[in-house]
Amino acid sequence: MQQNIDYKNIIGRTSPKENIKIFPYDFRRPDKFSLDQIRTLSIMHDTFSRLISTLISARLRRLTHIHIKSVDQCTYEEFIRSAVNPSTFAIINMDPLKCSAVFNIEPFISFSMITRLLGSNCEEPVFNRDLTNIEQAVIEQVFLDFLRVLRESWSTVIDLRPRLSHIEMYPMFVQIVPPPEMVVLITMECRINDVSGMINFCIPYLTLEPIFERLTAKYWFSSVRKKGDHNTPEISGLQTDSEILYEGEDIVLKDLSGIKRNKLIRLPGYRQGKAYLRAGGKRVAELEHETGNRRKQYVFKVLTDNRAADEVDELLGPVTKQKDSVEAERIEKLIDTPIRKLAGEIHNTMEKLNVSIQQVNKRQDEIVDQLYFNMPDREIPEEDKNSFTRKRPFLFIESVDAELLFTMLCQEHPQTIALVLSYLDAGISALFISKLPEVLQSDVIKRIALIDRTSPDILEEVESVIEKKLKDASVAKDLAAGGITAVRDILGITSRNVEKNIIKALEKQNPELAEKIKSIMFVFEDMALLDKKTIQIILKHVDKQDLLMAMKAVDDTIKEHIFESMTATDTAEAKKAFNDLGAVRLRDVEAAQKRIVNIINELDEAGVIIVARKEDLV
Repeated sequence: MQQNIDYKNIIGRTSPKENIKIFPYDFRRPDKFSLDQIRTLSIMHDTFSRLISTLISARLRRLTHIHIKSVDQCTYEEFIRSAVNPSTFAIINMDPLKCSAVFNIEPFISFSMITRLLGSNCEEPVFNRDLTNIEQAVIEQVFLDFLRVLRESWSTVIDLRPRLSHIEMYPMFVQIVPPPEMVVLITMECRINDVSGMINFCIPYLTLEPIFERLTAKYWFSSVRKKGDHNTPEISGLQTDSEILYEGEDIVLKDLSGIKRNKLIRLPGYRQGKAYLRAGGKRVAELEHETGNRRKQYVFKVLTDNRAADEVDELLGPVTKQKDSVEAERIEKLIDTPIRKLAGEIHNTMEKLNVSIQQVNKRQDEIVDQLYFNMPDREIPEEDKNSFTRKRPFLFIESVDAELLFTMLCQEHPQTIALVLSYLDAGISALFISKLPEVLQSDVIKRIALIDRTSPDILEEVESVIEKKLKDASVAKDLAAGGITAVRDILGITSRNVEKNIIKALEKQNPELAEKIKSIMFVFEDMALLDKKTIQIILKHVDKQDLLMAMKAVDDTIKEHIFESMTATDTAEAKKAFNDLGAVRLRDVEAAQKRIVNIINELDEAGVIIVARKEDLV
């Protein structure tokens, strides 16, 4: 807004014809950055966007385009209010500058990057939720790439050493400066295939204040020019000794050895005024003595320019070479240790690989001999197994309880589940998928079928997070106390009267808990503790088909104990029916055992049979 007012009425020093343009200024939102500084930041981060586009494209193996959309100044409160909630915020330590900066990636882009890094090859639905621990570990790798490129794009202004502090999901928890503080907000549009979103980089005024004088186009371009000028030899200030010499007559060694003080030597060139300039031991210019003025008796005119230039080039050559050799020696010392270390690691790795190949070839020959001569298989020593068997990712998970694994991974993204299951044993993966909701089962299977390559560093990050969560869960499990099992152990060594009184009281207070306790107090396998007469009474009350089904999942000793309790005729019929039963489902077996255990408990409570305890056996 602008307004023309009568300046004379205000000050009274100008004519009524003179007007002044007045612009509003909000002191609550001051413009602390000049246009030149904004323009310089735009140039710097345009370089950043181009470099990070290339890097992320290689990381994701997808065409990724990132470009600057706007560079503007606003208050920190405006930035926080405009951010998507929730989204990914990375707090960056801008060492050696004070305060911190914030990278913000919108959910569309962050989830697209995460799933792609986890090997996804599918079209992803839109997610807007918190990141899990595994997803945070994956997105951290993206931010570390951002910081490496950020340091390079700022190198013309300052030797920035940015570090990732932590990651937040909600804007309200990202408070690096007071809300009214001015910031520069650099907004970049990111497009990954058909998915697009914004990446914001917020830099507070307090962070940029120490380098304001460098945020100008003049300083920036001069820094670029100086940085890019590597070919100019810095020897213009070097000093060298020089001599002006006249031609003398030839002297034999005998006369030279007889030279004494005050002896005269002829200089034929002196009378002709001819002399030459020598520098660095080389003749670099022909001179002619200027005569006619006594003040110029020691002044000479250079006669051969070209020769002098050539000689100077020859003279400077060794100096430059010497300087280059010193620089080369310095660089060699700088990189010598890392290169030698890398060379050593490569050599050791190749040696190990060579040994492994030899062991594999040897093992193949042994297998061929075993097949041909029908020889028994040789037990491979554990150290040999470790030497040529590559560690499979997520191998440690196979020893984990299936329920614990499901509880830990069921809330993860389907792509994370697919990645983990693709490396596990087929039996474990099948059990896990069967526990998933029907909506997710087909999605996970599709992702396993279409899974793409995953970089080793991402696999290591996912492994480390899962391993830590499993370790924490194992500690919690070890510290857990009580439970139904503890009740069974306690009641198992009490008297029958005490047990019955407790069960009756619980049936009134908590019938559901009472049923759980009763169901575990006697299990089907405990029939091995019963005598034959008691088993015969039980067999009269249970269904024969339930009995055969229940015996499918017990040891042979228990089966024989039950068969021996029958008559000879019934035993033969039962064994034939048992063999004809074939394969059955585990859940059907458990249901049949539960029905038989309920009948045994009812007979025990009615006093028809007596279920003996372990301590009652002699």
